[in-house]
Amino acid sequence: MSAREVRKVIRVGGRSYAVTLPKKWCERLGIKPGSPLDLVLDEDGILLLVKNRGEGGEDLQIFLEASSEEVLAEELAACYIEGITRIRIRGDAKRLNRLLNKLSRRLVGLVATGSLRSTYTDVVLPRSYISIRDLAERISSLITELFNALFEYIKSRRLQLLEEADSYFEMFDQLYYLGLRAAKRDLMRVEGEQALNVADFLIFLNEVRHLVNSLRRLANRLYDMGPEEVEAIVEPFMYVRKIAIEALALFAGGDTGRIPEILSLWKKLGDILKRSVFRDPVMNELNLMFEISSDIARMVVARCVRNRACRCRYFYPKLEGGEPPSVEGRAP
Repeated sequence: MSAREVRKVIRVGGRSYAVTLPKKWCERLGIKPGSPLDLVLDEDGILLLVKNRGEGGEDLQIFLEASSEEVLAEELAACYIEGITRIRIRGDAKRLNRLLNKLSRRLVGLVATGSLRSTYTDVVLPRSYISIRDLAERISSLITELFNALFEYIKSRRLQLLEEADSYFEMFDQLYYLGLRAAKRDLMRVEGEQALNVADFLIFLNEVRHLVNSLRRLANRLYDMGPEEVEAIVEPFMYVRKIAIEALALFAGGDTGRIPEILSLWKKLGDILKRSVFRDPVMNELNLMFEISSDIARMVVARCVRNRACRCRYFYPKLEGGEPPSVEGRAP
């Protein structure tokens, strides 16, 4: 429900001005004496950011102007990532509705409310309670299925597999923005080692975004490739797929026992890429996927060392006729 009131500015003391807030509005938003309200000055005027701390948790609200679709789309995506839960937009409601329907494909839970004849549109975004660990597992599983779909297409050339891959791309976009939203939420609440884990997750999101974009470009090129060209990438893509899947499983589950297998696959793929006479865009994409997957695996090793919980015995030099030296705090 939209509402509007005109209030006069009053003088407070010798240097400040104030505007009173309607009591009903304050009751609706849970604003009480002492509640924090953020004022932001920009080119269009003054924005009031209301932090509502009710029984259901914290709500962040903001008001936007629908200046252009491109700018508004970026602002709404930023609001989503920053944890805003309610947005009021002034502009043509029907035009906004079309934009919001498009954005809802990548911003999970976005809902528009209010009349299509109103000059204001209210957008409600969900609070994000999903854990970043669950998101990492879901993202890893999704990209695994994406690799499998493209690999099966390379072997069978069945077009429905590329259509299946398209649906995975769209699902990843949703998880990517949801992951940024969840990570920003956690960074406000945790510290120490937990904060480092959130930082790892943000790096992971950036890496997998590049990985998925590379897969997108590869999928687009596969449409136009002939049988001989496709045959040439079967073996390198098979190894890239295995390395990527293992690295993703490492990050999601933290099972460092997979590292020796990844190291073995690295060597095999490195030899294949060195022998390859192709330096076309497709092979460049495979090289990029290999590098990204390797970076994800290295990040897990770094996390393992940081947490001093590494079970990878080969990290420690063996003594003659004995066991590796003990490390304080190392997991048994």
